[in-house]
Amino acid sequence: MSIENLEPKVIWQHFSKICTFPHPSGHEEKLATYLIDYAKSKGLETYSDEVGNVIIKKGPTLGYENAPKVILQAHLDMVPVKDVQSTHNFLTDPIEPYLGDDGFVHAKGTTLGADDGIGIATSLALLEDESLEHGPLTAIFTVEEETTMKGALGLSGEHLDADYLINLDSEENGRLYVGCAGSCDIVMHYKGNPVTLPEGFSALKLNLLDLKGGHSGTDIHKGHANAIVSLARLLLASKKDYDLYLGELQGGQARNSIAPNCCVTLAIKSSQLNEFKQDLLLNFESLRQKFQVTDPKMRLEISAGSEALTFIDDAQTLKVLKLIDALILGPHSWSKVDPNIVQTSCNLGVASFKQGLLELCLMARSLDENELKDVVAKETSLPQVKALGESFSFKVESEHGAWQSPASNHLINTLSKHWQQITGEKLIVTVLHAGLECGFFVKKAPSRLQLVSIGATIDYPHSPDERVDVKGVLHVFEAVRETLKELK
Repeated sequence: MSIENLEPKVIWQHFSKICTFPHPSGHEEKLATYLIDYAKSKGLETYSDEVGNVIIKKGPTLGYENAPKVILQAHLDMVPVKDVQSTHNFLTDPIEPYLGDDGFVHAKGTTLGADDGIGIATSLALLEDESLEHGPLTAIFTVEEETTMKGALGLSGEHLDADYLINLDSEENGRLYVGCAGSCDIVMHYKGNPVTLPEGFSALKLNLLDLKGGHSGTDIHKGHANAIVSLARLLLASKKDYDLYLGELQGGQARNSIAPNCCVTLAIKSSQLNEFKQDLLLNFESLRQKFQVTDPKMRLEISAGSEALTFIDDAQTLKVLKLIDALILGPHSWSKVDPNIVQTSCNLGVASFKQGLLELCLMARSLDENELKDVVAKETSLPQVKALGESFSFKVESEHGAWQSPASNHLINTLSKHWQQITGEKLIVTVLHAGLECGFFVKKAPSRLQLVSIGATIDYPHSPDERVDVKGVLHVFEAVRETLKELK
């Protein structure tokens, strides 16, 4: 069954079209042009601002001239993560969505981009619905939400002149979010001292593959293995008295994703090679058993490596592995408002070692901005950091503030009523341990603007297993549609 035949068809037809345009962060131009051309074809006022955001406006229907002004908001970009064996090029190839037997839409070998393509498609469906009675509507589609928050940062406050903003970028059926975590990137660097590889050493390539990965905010508490950390710990467990020289390391694909893979090239005495492999396989079996529930497809490939790389010696290699092992990752604390929600966390999303240079990109999140500062202090003052001496440095980037709105107002009450009428279940009003652009909007918007975030369930975002619940998409559309009709 083609996804274009799913209900509501207008949403799935738009989403199918969105999948044909490349739109990783920083490459949203073709999708933005499509939205502008489409809006103009419908006679809607539309333009792009200085940073590339797309703004579409639709006037009120008869009798709704004095109704509250509402903004529908989603982001244009997606996280480009693919299976290791995939040859997909995110800058040229279309995403291939399909309907699974589980009632979810998936993609073949890549992230689906339902985060936030479904938000875009839902906004377009509401804008073009001529039978919908509504007040003044604005749709804002931002760029680079998944990386730099460029769109939210660059959006002028004049575009936020409204009473309500409905962000369509959250990912769980039946939950309405009125707050989100702030975040920052902690980028660590270590400049190693390259050495000449001793004679009688052979290079070995290790590839830890097919871990579940996932979103570093909404999945951080689920216990998924981090491939970078897991491979470092596997090497430490297997090291014994072997001298290991590190040549290359590459792990993870996105800073806000739990690393699903990691590849390392090491050199070891040729005479110890077979014994070391046996130790690796024995310790890998223990690792596999530990994560057999959360990461059942985990596998380790061992092959010959290249001795032509730039290596660091055993002492430096050990310091690097111990640093990765010591990072304080996963949940740090839990919300006092809702003990089921993580308040503060940290994730290692990407790691790289090449030509003697190590870079680790961590992403810290917190609903409390003071706790966010504490994470930075803890991670950068570890004893393993100090052991690297003056060759270690770090910087804090992409700081994103937390957001909290009222838990009750006319918009929330109306959405809650219609959600229950449509689904038979109560809408849970809560906060989210992930970043939403609302954290930027609330600081530059008029004081009257109140914000919420709603969306259908998206499982495993930022990973090739990403999937979106078809029924949830319908429910969100119907609830927002009926709410817009009643906001008068």
